[in-house]
Amino acid sequence: TQALEKGDARANYYLGRIAEESKDYTAAKAYYEQCIASETEMTSDLSRFALGQLYQRGDGVEVDYAKAKQYYEQAIANECVEANNGLGDLYQHGYEVEQDGAKAIEYFTLASQGNEKDWVAYAHLSAGVIYAGKYPNVTQDYAKAMENYEKAAALDNANALNRIGVMYADGI
Repeated sequence: TQALEKGDARANYYLGRIAEESKDYTAAKAYYEQCIASETEMTSDLSRFALGQLYQRGDGVEVDYAKAKQYYEQAIANECVEANNGLGDLYQHGYEVEQDGAKAIEYFTLASQGNEKDWVAYAHLSAGVIYAGKYPNVTQDYAKAMENYEKAAALDNANALNRIGVMYADGI
């Protein structure tokens, strides 16, 4: 809060993250909205991404995939690469859009070019899940699934390691 008192509006984003980690979603939403209102560099775009996630998951708000999509698109328009994961999720699961594995992979591929290790790993993991599963507009491809799982595992993603183990155990 000292940063806020000194006029650093970016603090709203970080306070939102802290509130979200503490499961105080009402406070997180308020901090993110304040950050967006301040139009402070990248943190306002990260706040849009974070708000999209709150609406997608229904954390402290009613699930609203249309709002989630809107926030993700706004963040992406302002070069928040991580927000491509959000749109990828919507297309992977068919939330507010027609389910489309190929389109989801496009967004996850864009997200994998980001700098945030956990979100890059998530993008690779998600693409792997699509290649290993049966999704519209994607041919099942275990080699591509494994390739993506390995990239996610190299970034310390435990879920990817588990999926690699399952593929080996299943003889795939």
